[in-house]
Formats: sequence, C-alpha cells, structure tokens
Amino acid sequence: MVVQGIIRGNSIELTESPQLPEGTLVWVSVIDRPYLLGLPPAQRESLLFQFLGGWQDDPELTEIFDEIDRDRHQQITEPASIDLAP
Repeated sequence: MVVQGIIRGNSIELTESPQLPEGTLVWVSVIDRPYLLGLPPAQRESLLFQFLGGWQDDPELTEIFDEIDRDRHQQITEPASIDLAP
C-alpha cells in the first residue's frame, strides 16, 4: 500500500485513510517526490524497484503470509449471528 502524506513537524499527516486499525505498527519509506522527478527515468525506475522490493528478503514476510493462509483456510465451527434490528 502506498499512501501520500505531508510532513508536519515530527509527524506525517496522511492525505487519505489507510483503513488500518488505530495503533497499527507500520513501516514508512519517505520519498521526496520533487527529488524523484528531477532524476533520469532509468534512475527513477531503479529506485522504484528498490522501494517495491523492500520486503523481498524479510524473513518475517513468509511467517506473515503463512499465518494469513492458515486463517483463510480455518474452518468456522460456529454459525454467524447477524442482528439487523435497530
């Protein structure tokens, strides 16, 4: 997910909601857009691939996706209860 933000002091104000729960731990890669626009296209592409591949060798990534896969395939043994009354 890539979300644009504006630096305000020691904080980053996001221009759109990332749709994550309050208190979620995130990693931020800051890219100064005007700096990137001044680079030759080949160098911009190289930096983009470095940014997008940031998790490539992250040992926790496999664990995270394994957990997601287990959760997706877990059988639900209790019926869902939906109360539509106001």
